[in-house]
Amino acid sequence: MTSQLTPAPSRALWLALAAALGALLVTLASLAFTGAAAPLPLQDPGALVRWGTPLLSTLNDVLGALTVGSLVLLAGALGFPDARHRAWQGPWAAAHRIACMSSIAWTFAGLLHLFFYASSISGVGFTDPAFGTTFGQAMDTDLARALLATVVLTAVTATVIVGSRSLTGAGIAAALAVVAVLPKSLTGHAAGASDHETAVTGMALHLLGASLWLGGVLVLCLLGRSFRDDSQLAAVMRRFSTLALICFVLVSLSGVAASLTRLASWSDLGTRWGLLLLAKVAALVLVGAAGAWHRGRLLGTLGSNVAVRRVFWRVMAAEAVLLVAASGFAGALAASAPPNDETVVLTALTPAELLTGYPLPPELTSTTFWTLWRPDLFGITLCAVLSVTYAASLVKLARRGDAWPVVRSVSWFAGIAVLAFAINGSPGVYGRILFSSHMVEHMLLSMLIPLLLTGGAPVSLFLRALAPRKDGSRGAREWLLWLLDSRYGRFMTHPIVAAVNFAGGLIVFYYSDIFRWVMVNHVGHVLMIVHFLLVGYVFCNSLVGIDPTHTRFGYPIRLVMLLATMGFHAFFGVTLMSSQALLLADWFGATGRPWGPSALADQQQGGEIAWGIGEVPTVALALLVARQWFASEQRLTRRRDRKVDRDGDAELEAYNRMLKERSGGA
Repeated sequence: MTSQLTPAPSRALWLALAAALGALLVTLASLAFTGAAAPLPLQDPGALVRWGTPLLSTLNDVLGALTVGSLVLLAGALGFPDARHRAWQGPWAAAHRIACMSSIAWTFAGLLHLFFYASSISGVGFTDPAFGTTFGQAMDTDLARALLATVVLTAVTATVIVGSRSLTGAGIAAALAVVAVLPKSLTGHAAGASDHETAVTGMALHLLGASLWLGGVLVLCLLGRSFRDDSQLAAVMRRFSTLALICFVLVSLSGVAASLTRLASWSDLGTRWGLLLLAKVAALVLVGAAGAWHRGRLLGTLGSNVAVRRVFWRVMAAEAVLLVAASGFAGALAASAPPNDETVVLTALTPAELLTGYPLPPELTSTTFWTLWRPDLFGITLCAVLSVTYAASLVKLARRGDAWPVVRSVSWFAGIAVLAFAINGSPGVYGRILFSSHMVEHMLLSMLIPLLLTGGAPVSLFLRALAPRKDGSRGAREWLLWLLDSRYGRFMTHPIVAAVNFAGGLIVFYYSDIFRWVMVNHVGHVLMIVHFLLVGYVFCNSLVGIDPTHTRFGYPIRLVMLLATMGFHAFFGVTLMSSQALLLADWFGATGRPWGPSALADQQQGGEIAWGIGEVPTVALALLVARQWFASEQRLTRRRDRKVDRDGDAELEAYNRMLKERSGGA
């Protein structure tokens, strides 16, 4: 049923805008409730900074959500205007305008927030002559640099989206905007939590989910009048409802994980900080319930009559109000001290705790190697996402009646199991203490796990499971194909480039400051895991993979490449075994462990692992290449035999006639 959406979208627009402004009022009221903006006893920067810093933080959250939400909808939900709509009208054009304005505003608000934040942590107001000096000192802190990184990323995002009116530009800008949201997880209480890694990862996941959720709801309210008919709106809402459900789960689980690091006991919920946390939780639960009602009752009947449309937009407006209120509560919570805001006494920490953030584990034995686990929130999330995505694709194929080899599924989930062990088990725990354990983790992440994941053929499965879009928008399938077919994708998946990254990355990683950054910084550690997995997968897929790739050498060249990388790995391992210089001596030599070999002997043992144990997956790769080569030759032989049966080997007879003619002519 075609309809021009009348006053209801207009009211939803004004309600959404009023809710956005109301976020600042919620933050103000929450700050007054917790007393977080009270004058400081020492080095008070003034009322403007005390109240302005959390308000600007909330404003940045709302503007960031608008930017992320509009860009994600542009890149993955809204149909791109075709040749019949060159007037640049409709939802895509409206969302593009929102993205341009919000990204520019986000950049300037972030820059202003940076100045306020520097003043708040230095305790020097803007009018103080010493502010210039203290600002430079404040910028030397990790937290200020994180905010500066956000400003730079938002500026780049604004430049890309303002200068581009294409789906590709929107996708690149969306990726940049998502990354720009994450540095904030390194600021505030999460950065100083006793369980730093869990708090930072939990906050990053929370910010990502909240931004996508809040931004999507707000932007859809703002786009209400631009949809041509209810069928177009329903299609977009079905796509967004799936994303909203994922965001709800992400925000809920990460919020619980982050809150547990701030609460010492359940009685802390009775404090003002705890009551504010409960108010935020209540708002999110109500939004989740409203979203479920949207999907279950309203979305299927949208377009049946005017009353349904009115209720639909009223519920959307209510979701926007609740989400922005939750954002206001979050801004006040970030500025308020939690109940167990303990002051860590550095002199009471052991050397291992100072370096890693957790106590020194017991001596590594054959028992602790298998039984010692330390749950890592990023590792758990990564394994869960990979498992659920693959399983959901299998379910889609099964519902269509399509078959998928069981051995591929077994290979994939075996790789996930090993990945969970590598990150959460003893390799991940002892990898921050012993170089040899770090090398075990490296070999698992870059060689064994990618080999198992490659056997699962994930790209082929996803392409078969995901239905192609027909309305000009790009879904996960279209973006995956675009990435594979892009110049960057073709270059990075070229076998020679893959081999260089796989083998040459060892030298770059261990003999540069990257190794130190990975050990010291949690973000660096996360990027290390992702890098090793991707590089290992691309290399394995170029040799024995089933997934599509643009360039794949013949089997003889594949074996030569594999032997070359084996030699490089062996050279690297022998170099470590014979080296008398300790890598990161101020780390591995300063853990204070009373057990195990010396740091240098442990490093030499790590070289043995790189040379010996690391070659086992490589030998498996060689056997797989040889097996595929043999199978390929068998298939070729069978085709030749079938051709001989059909035409009597005409090629051989023609060749013999040619030889006979030449012989007679001579």
